[in-house]
Amino acid sequence: MIHAHRNRLSALLTAFAAGLTLLSCSVKENRRDCPTWLTLDVSRCESRAEVLSVRAFTPQAKLFSDTLRVAHYIDSLVFEKEIPREEVILTYWNGLYHNARWSGDILRVPAGMQVDSLYAGRDHLYMAPDQDEYKAFAHLEKQFMTLTIRFGDSGGLETITSFSCDYNAFSIKDFAPVKGNYSVMPEALGAGEYKVRIPRQGDDCSIQLSFSIQQSSYKDGYRLTLSEALRALSYDWNDPELKDATLTIASSSFVVQVQDWDNVYIGEVVYGGRYEDLIKE
Repeated sequence: MIHAHRNRLSALLTAFAAGLTLLSCSVKENRRDCPTWLTLDVSRCESRAEVLSVRAFTPQAKLFSDTLRVAHYIDSLVFEKEIPREEVILTYWNGLYHNARWSGDILRVPAGMQVDSLYAGRDHLYMAPDQDEYKAFAHLEKQFMTLTIRFGDSGGLETITSFSCDYNAFSIKDFAPVKGNYSVMPEALGAGEYKVRIPRQGDDCSIQLSFSIQQSSYKDGYRLTLSEALRALSYDWNDPELKDATLTIASSSFVVQVQDWDNVYIGEVVYGGRYEDLIKE
């Protein structure tokens, strides 16, 4: 009960301060130089984030950076910030607390580490000269693919030797992919099954999987170019919500299927990583 009263008092004080700020600008003067108030509704984020990181930029500078607990702002308070009456870019995401490293406005995943399960969103705001407040609704979209890898008949004798792709970072201003070597070992789930998260890639990406199988006559192993299969299936790395996919390897062939899609990609793998491919309805 005490906590609830404190929350109400805090909300009232915030609203009172906002009113004082706006009243300090006379209706007779140019209001473009007066600040306006941004209210961010985070109620749509509860299922995908407990903690939300929020940043705001103008084209010239960073305005603010905050971290908030989603449940707290759903139950009692609204998240409010004073912003200028001009173009503002607002971004928010569910953390990246473990495996990403900051480099300016870039979040980069170091070699050997797997990208976190990143959910993020962005709003591009344009404030009118007479607009005293703006309400935005935070929405989180899936910024990674989870690839499930299954070896159908290897008897558990397979060894994944490498997995790599060409983009390992995000721009925090728009979550566009940034080039860099993403190299990680997929996580073993059990005999013949693995999973790996892939960060959002560019259209020109190359995704490579190398593996070997004990007792195989091909001692130098095999390599698949997964990106070619995804392109043939018209997988779009620019989709706001990235879909997961499954790669199944059996004998000298492999099959790629995207979540909820009927089409599959079938490739025939031979020694040295060459393959023939086709689209099968």
